[in-house]
Amino acid sequence: MSSSRSCSAGSLQGRCRPPDSLLISSVSHYRRLAYRVTTRQLTQRISRDADDDQVLACALAAKADLIVSGDRDLLTLKVFRNIPIVTAAEAVLLATK
Repeated sequence: MSSSRSCSAGSLQGRCRPPDSLLISSVSHYRRLAYRVTTRQLTQRISRDADDDQVLACALAAKADLIVSGDRDLLTLKVFRNIPIVTAAEAVLLATK
């Protein structure tokens, strides 16, 4: 098995870091897809973790179709104001339907 980059077993817990050019390209791509929204504080606490309410407020402000998260407190909610909250794997399945 050959690779254009090398990784030591101890670096990044055995995982290889992608080349900087790929990281820069990925960030640039996401910047073209993203936009800023102004959020309002939710009137009541929704998530077990108060910081997660900021994610929910952002999803509302952005009129999101979906919240993709690995956060257990968010995933426990399953849906917030008709916005499904799913894992990345579930989002991929939804996108491929």
